[in-house]
Amino acid sequence: MPQYRYQAVDKNNKTVGGTLESESMAAASAQLRQSGLSITAMQETAAPPVDAGAPERPGPGFSFSFNDLLIKISSAKQGEVILTLRQMAALIEAGVSVVSSLAILERQTRNRKLKFTLQKVREDVEGGNALSDAMEKFPKVFPPAITTTVRTGETSGLLDTSIEQIAGYLEEKASLRGQVITSLIYPAVVFSATIFVIGFMVGFVIPRIIPFLEMMGGELPWNTRILVTAANLVSGHLKDIGLTVLGVAGGGILLYRIRRARYYMDLYMMRLPFFGFIIRYSMIVQFAKTLSLLIGSGVGIVESLRTTQNTIANLAVRDAIDNFIGNILLGEGLSGPIAQAGHIFTPMVGSMVKVGEETGNLDASLVRVGNIHKDILESYIKKLNSSLEPFLILTLAGMVGFVAWGMVAGMLSGYNVK
Repeated sequence: MPQYRYQAVDKNNKTVGGTLESESMAAASAQLRQSGLSITAMQETAAPPVDAGAPERPGPGFSFSFNDLLIKISSAKQGEVILTLRQMAALIEAGVSVVSSLAILERQTRNRKLKFTLQKVREDVEGGNALSDAMEKFPKVFPPAITTTVRTGETSGLLDTSIEQIAGYLEEKASLRGQVITSLIYPAVVFSATIFVIGFMVGFVIPRIIPFLEMMGGELPWNTRILVTAANLVSGHLKDIGLTVLGVAGGGILLYRIRRARYYMDLYMMRLPFFGFIIRYSMIVQFAKTLSLLIGSGVGIVESLRTTQNTIANLAVRDAIDNFIGNILLGEGLSGPIAQAGHIFTPMVGSMVKVGEETGNLDASLVRVGNIHKDILESYIKKLNSSLEPFLILTLAGMVGFVAWGMVAGMLSGYNVK
């Protein structure tokens, strides 16, 4: 029986590896999926097991190319993947075979990484593997939500419909993500510009004016004295300030690698003023939309929750989903643990999920949950941007104006003494 060397990601998002004996690559993939693993690489080999903690080295039975490196270190743009999926669904619906559809998309795709991925997927399908199994080997291009939905479509005979559904889901997710990023980037840019301008004036401009002010004599105005004190503090401790900033940033990064600390940091992010609302509601929308897509496609509730969990980076939400899965495996419902996770989910989520469980339309209830919270989030983002923009501009103008006022007042006081 052939052996297959694999690397995969478990439900805790840790990389694992090893070898597996199976009748075929498709059977090996199915066996690993049943164990709760998401495959990242697999090949037939007689070599020793892969060390998941060490990088792979080229050797017997292992080929290396620049294209392989591109696939491993990067992924195709989300928009290109969505377009490819929509075109694939249209071709399959028109009666074109999966292999021919992949060949057509491979020829017309300009993105080198995506072209190479489609080529490998096509070769696997030609070799007798299922489309979902072939896609599963490239999780950076086709994440678990895609492969799980495609696999369900293969089973139900509605492959084109499933691919179209996942494309629509990804498109909606990308649109919402763009709105969220825009709402977060604008304040960050204005704040950074404010810090840069004030830092430049206090750290470089004012220190060069101080000797001139001292030479003119006289008592400096209070606002000028504040600027001079700040300039002396910055110029005299510039190295210490830089090291402190680097230390805080480095400490934060290291702290985030500790699981318990990361849990509380992710939880606190959802409680931040203004932006915590955006982060929390984005998580709710992503959870509801992903879970509704998978359940509506016929995927089991436990597998749907695990796949949904893999699409979410926030550790507090991931731990909550672990609790959901545990309750379901004990024979309980989903609405109860959701209601108990009030630090993440709104009361509406638990109530609507409960209605969906009672009526047997859980996927439809989750769709409504996602749509309602998406509308609330979009409305909040618009209101926040409309109110935050003038506030940030006035703040920037006020702080820069104070610095300019202090400099001019200092020079005028010197002339008055003269």
